Amino acid sequence: MYSRFPSERIQIMIEATTNPAARSIMQNAHAERAAAVQGVWAWLMGKTSR
Repeated sequence: MYSRFPSERIQIMIEATTNPAARSIMQNAHAERAAAVQGVWAWLMGKTSR
């Protein structure tokens, strides 16, 4: 299915959904992941004045 060559893997693309409910769920999940990643960085590096 997948090639070991990056130039061939680039041809495989995930398309964005046009389903409004699915799009909303994906956007909410993205926001939750972003908050989790920021929380991890704050825990590792300490809080900054940003």
